Amino acid sequence: MADSKTMISDLGIGTGYALWGFRASAARHANCPTLIRGFDQALSRYGRLALMELEAFARILGSKGRRRLSIGCPGCASVTADELSIAALLSAAQIRNEDLADAHAAWLMAGCGEQEAKEAAHRVGWLFCAGCLEIKAPPIEISERAERMQSLSLHQPGHA
Repeated sequence: MADSKTMISDLGIGTGYALWGFRASAARHANCPTLIRGFDQALSRYGRLALMELEAFARILGSKGRRRLSIGCPGCASVTADELSIAALLSAAQIRNEDLADAHAAWLMAGCGEQEAKEAAHRVGWLFCAGCLEIKAPPIEISERAERMQSLSLHQPGHA
């Protein structure tokens, strides 16, 4: 899906903050004073609200979705493929690209709670926009569709 060497610093400040807050929320550490202070400084009056919405977003993905997501530890510099999709959903929601938001929500939620995840992503995106931080879409490489291989029948007449 993406290069395994993608680092959080490669994704820009807004995306970095979104993933930082998401990871902390997923690990149930959204009440960390350093995190709160960082969000207050980066997003001004929208900082705590954005952090609360990221916490709600993480809760929806963790409790309603049917996939087990791979999330990096808070403070880890590398980014997982699922985190790239989370960032892409937040970015698509922020710029109101509904088709892309639908695609990432469907992938992350695996058919359950997609609309709720999208609505939470829209709230996060709006708060980051109001705080003047852009959540940039990360580079995600989609693999080409593999050609279907011809299969041989084992039930041909005359063969045992």
